[in-house]
Amino acid sequence: MLKVKIAFYCKTLKLSHNMVENCDKIEAESHEEYLLKLLKLEVEHREISRKNRLLKNAGFYTLKTFEGYIFDEIKFPQ
Repeated sequence: MLKVKIAFYCKTLKLSHNMVENCDKIEAESHEEYLLKLLKLEVEHREISRKNRLLKNAGFYTLKTFEGYIFDEIKFPQ
């Protein structure tokens, strides 16, 4: 029930669902330290997501190789 409420408030504040996932992973001695670690993880997550999104939108060619390709199934005409 608590995670549902956290997810609702994250959505309302336009924070990622990543914060809900990280809230159980963090251990801290004070509320301030907990909040600091949680926000730090969120910033790191957003930065990684931003870089991945920009790389995807850049449209770089993908490196294609024949590794894993099965040549046995190729049939040439007579």
